[in-house]
Amino acid sequence: MILGKNYIEKDMLFIVKSEIRLKILTELNDEPQTIKDIVNKTNIAYSSVSNNMNKLEYKNHVTKENRVSLV
Repeated sequence: MILGKNYIEKDMLFIVKSEIRLKILTELNDEPQTIKDIVNKTNIAYSSVSNNMNKLEYKNHVTKENRVSLV
């Protein structure tokens, strides 16, 4: 599937508009982690991490099983 430039720009904007999403993806860059792991490492509220994790999963940037990992 070839993605258009507009789609890629919107997708990048989705990520960079949120400092929380950037921190989550940075943490996941090294290894899969639980939401609790990310909360402990970033000091971001559990609800904020969980909410943004759901958004990232919906947009296919991460997958959630026992631990969250980058796609």
